[in-house]
Amino acid sequence: MLGSSNNFFIQQERYLTNKRVEVYSYLLNKGFTIPQINVYLKAYDYFCRNPKDFDGATAVKDLVDIEGYTGSDGLDLKAMLHDYYYVMYNVGANLICKIKADKVFGKGIVRMGGLKRQENLRVVGLILTSILIIPYAVYKRGFMTKQQKQLFNTDYNIFK
Repeated sequence: MLGSSNNFFIQQERYLTNKRVEVYSYLLNKGFTIPQINVYLKAYDYFCRNPKDFDGATAVKDLVDIEGYTGSDGLDLKAMLHDYYYVMYNVGANLICKIKADKVFGKGIVRMGGLKRQENLRVVGLILTSILIIPYAVYKRGFMTKQQKQLFNTDYNIFK
């Protein structure tokens, strides 16, 4: 997105297939429900098909949940889902949806073993950047469509 990079998804298909199983197991072990896991897998599959759309956590170090193979970055599942929300649903162009996406990101940090303090700092940082991100997103991609909003809210409600 803005100045970060991650090459996790630029790997051979068979590695990504194996890692997909690892993502599923990891999330299941962290107590995520099957519908929640399916949202993460939907994002994972999208980035397998569109690896250049994923750049990891922006402006901060990725919190690696899934190790990459030799020469590859690790995967921060929270950043992956957050990037997916920005790319597929254009949440950066809608304040309410952006805040909801940021909340899912923050809750993911805590649920996957991060600290409550980490969640708070990152979410506050994301909310503060809204002043810059929303006008930029509208300029680059236009406003969030009604369909994007509906699809995002369907995903978001799974995490409530």
